[in-house]
Amino acid sequence: YFKLNSHKNLLIKTEYSGFAPLQGLPAYNFMAYDHRDSIFSLADFKGKFVLIDVWATWCGPCLNQRPRMLEIAKKFRDHQRLEVIMLSVNKNKNNWLTYLGKSNQDNYGIELWINEEMKSHFNREYLVKFIPKYILIDPDGIIVHANLPEPSYVLNKMLEDLIKE
Repeated sequence: YFKLNSHKNLLIKTEYSGFAPLQGLPAYNFMAYDHRDSIFSLADFKGKFVLIDVWATWCGPCLNQRPRMLEIAKKFRDHQRLEVIMLSVNKNKNNWLTYLGKSNQDNYGIELWINEEMKSHFNREYLVKFIPKYILIDPDGIIVHANLPEPSYVLNKMLEDLIKE
């Protein structure tokens, strides 16, 4: 049917866009580094909801949203059912490290870094075509939402409702 569909080109474009539906699919078990070069993987957080903020120091909208994401990380830092990961896709690790020293001195959330900027396997698996991008994964490693709204009252409420259950 797909091959015969006259809108095939539009369907293909949607499938590979940043808005393709990933909800309900198993989350890609990425590996990333913290500021001490320790390796973390998504599997390390199994049993918890994981909110991922995909960002970079060169991204103006990311830096604009960062204070609100840090507020969310602060609010949920002691919660047993939720981890907040702020995942940088900076190509230059030193830029990321320098920015961390200025922007998150209280160490809210988990700051991680993936090399290769926007060309990483992580970005391909999660269809990251633009940043910032916010992704929520459930305790069983299933994608709940791959295009969450920006950090705001709406996202806060969504997280509160999820972890109450």
